[in-house]
Amino acid sequence: METALGGEESAVDDFATFLLRTLNYEQDGDRVIRTRTELSMTMCGATVYAKPDISVVDRNTNSLLQVQEDKVSLLRTSNRQNPEPQLVAEMLAAFYNINLTRGMQGKDLLNSKLIPGITMRGVV
Repeated sequence: METALGGEESAVDDFATFLLRTLNYEQDGDRVIRTRTELSMTMCGATVYAKPDISVVDRNTNSLLQVQEDKVSLLRTSNRQNPEPQLVAEMLAAFYNINLTRGMQGKDLLNSKLIPGITMRGVV
């Protein structure tokens, strides 16, 4: 069952990546579509990790868009959960990493940043 689920997840990620490229989210070399990039951040004194399915980043590795598949739909259970908390956690990790990079570059840290997000549930 894990192999089948992994294949369906891959199809969703492939479709989302194709769609973003078709819509020119990766134009002029200023933006790149990345998959399964591991992001880390410190929470309550411990390092935690988030791995968005797809990220659109600029040349400074600033997150511009996050895409996360609703993994619960792959399990086909009646226990429906909301995919947004995972997406929000990934956006928080992206924001943390943006400020980490800015700090290392001697730039001012951001107080806030809008990072749009998309959740997807399966493909047909």
